[in-house]
Amino acid sequence: MDDRRSHWTVLAPGGAKVEWDAILTSETVPGSAIAWESASGALIANHGKVEFREATGGRGTEVHATIVYRPPGGTVGKLAAKLTQKEPGIQARRDLKRLKMLLETGEISTNAPQGAAPKS
Repeated sequence: MDDRRSHWTVLAPGGAKVEWDAILTSETVPGSAIAWESASGALIANHGKVEFREATGGRGTEVHATIVYRPPGGTVGKLAAKLTQKEPGIQARRDLKRLKMLLETGEISTNAPQGAAPKS
């Protein structure tokens, strides 16, 4: 794979694993924004953009993500994804919150009892 191509794997409703390749289509200002689109033949065609902006008052970086996708099953497929928490927007928000915790504190907080084994 070249440096403009990446491979993605997600869990779809029902636990099915979906994989596809994405191609970096734009890096308008290096370090400020990236854009991608799924390679031809992807089961779930998608494209999007992630922008990194300086927060007001020099308080870090804001991350803004836009994800557009065409779910299998159209509107019914999108509703199923939302109901099962597998919709890309829901997953991205959750993942960005976990990344924020990790970057700011060095750990990801959970509601698991201390000393509990992590879920695999």
